[in-house]
Amino acid sequence: MGRPPRFTEEGILDAALSVAASRGKQATVDEVATVLDARAGSIYYRYPSRESLFGALWVRSVRRFQAVFLGALAHPDPRTGLIHAAATIPDYCRAHPDEAVALTLYRHRALLVACPPNLYEDVAGLNVELLGMLAQVAAGLGATEADLPMITAATRLVPYGLVRPYLGTPDGIPEWATPAARAAAAATLDLIPWHEGRVAAADR
Repeated sequence: MGRPPRFTEEGILDAALSVAASRGKQATVDEVATVLDARAGSIYYRYPSRESLFGALWVRSVRRFQAVFLGALAHPDPRTGLIHAAATIPDYCRAHPDEAVALTLYRHRALLVACPPNLYEDVAGLNVELLGMLAQVAAGLGATEADLPMITAATRLVPYGLVRPYLGTPDGIPEWATPAARAAAAATLDLIPWHEGRVAAADR
């Protein structure tokens, strides 16, 4: 029998995460090898390029966050679910600061353009479930396709804008970011015309 591999894929990605948390987009394979006390060649054996390694880390980090986001979005009340989902962004980034930095390593569209072949399928399908569930929740509130950009802003873009300046900083994500994300999401949703009638009906 052959000798079992010294490092698992998860172990390599964990080491990459620790490097990315401190070095961001400047992280290198050599630095990951140093953390593992290994030769860089042993990492390249599994991940043939820097983009293959850190792209795989990014995909793992996105999936971990999406599991939390989707869990919040599944609230029985659609509007509450959207607001809870928005709040998961500061909450998750505060609780998992290393993962939060890893989420900034790539942008989805940019990585698709220059994606390592072994990652393309994972990257291409990464947001399918999330976008599908957002559309489903929005439809449950009577939204149209034209409303989806504002719903995306309420649940993703605005909360991310609140936390982005604090990622990787010593103090981390401030506590006020969570209620701010909730308030901003609620206020943005209130701007959508279809929402007004449903709020009035729900308040009666």
